[in-house]
Amino acid sequence: MDFWSIMLAIITTVVGIVAGWIISVKLTKSKRPIWVWRVNQLFQKGVSTIPDLKLTYKENAVRNLSSIFLAFWNDGKETITRDMLEMFLKGGYKWK
Repeated sequence: MDFWSIMLAIITTVVGIVAGWIISVKLTKSKRPIWVWRVNQLFQKGVSTIPDLKLTYKENAVRNLSSIFLAFWNDGKETITRDMLEMFLKGGYKWK
């Protein structure tokens, strides 16, 4: 065998391995749940600085109040169902 035949065989092998890897990565289904949250403090240490304002919940004074923004999405290729979110939604939360 001459030099060019060997080089052609090596190049063809490398191209085949790279193409096979790219195709396997593209066709592999995966679930990649991703979430991000942001907490905004609305009130801290009560609202005593505002006259005539009372903040209560079930007749108990609220000293701290926060809002949470939560974004959840699937960065994978396979569907994520409601059942798969149990690790994320714990306690008394209900999926609607």
